[in-house]
Amino acid sequence: MRSLTSEDARGWWYAVLALAVASLLLGTAAPAWAAPDAKSTRISGVGIPGGVGDNGCDDPDYADATYTIAMSGDLEGCIYGYELSAKVLDNGIFQTRDQEFFVGTWNGNEGTWEMREHFTSKWDPTFSEQKFGRCQHPIVDGSGTGGFEGITGRIDFKDDVVLGVANYRGHLKLES
Repeated sequence: MRSLTSEDARGWWYAVLALAVASLLLGTAAPAWAAPDAKSTRISGVGIPGGVGDNGCDDPDYADATYTIAMSGDLEGCIYGYELSAKVLDNGIFQTRDQEFFVGTWNGNEGTWEMREHFTSKWDPTFSEQKFGRCQHPIVDGSGTGGFEGITGRIDFKDDVVLGVANYRGHLKLES
């Protein structure tokens, strides 16, 4: 058995780096939600998180929601969320996967749609202060009702931990 030389290690490092870059490029090249097409509309605005009724989100059909987000900007209405799973990692990372329902208006249309949210946040060691947070909300295909039948797209949030709001941006598309 021969010893590993610095030249061997450098070659191994370059191979790992090349494989990582190739995997990143291939793995993110064409997911269905990744990039809006020419017919998608970019959206943005602010969400104010709270409990049911805390932020004006009090639809009785969603009275058992785990949390709500009052939406303003391009989307007007509320997101009602239900936590499906959660985990806390030793490094202060908190992650959830949730089922959500948007109820409101966009671009002159009114109705609802469903999303599957993945939330990640970093907290101080005592979990009393959030350092950052972000989440992705892909729309569930075929879930649109009312004026949102046939809607597709994704909404991404980034928490402003100082102001206690979540800024969003994304892209939506309605089939005509």
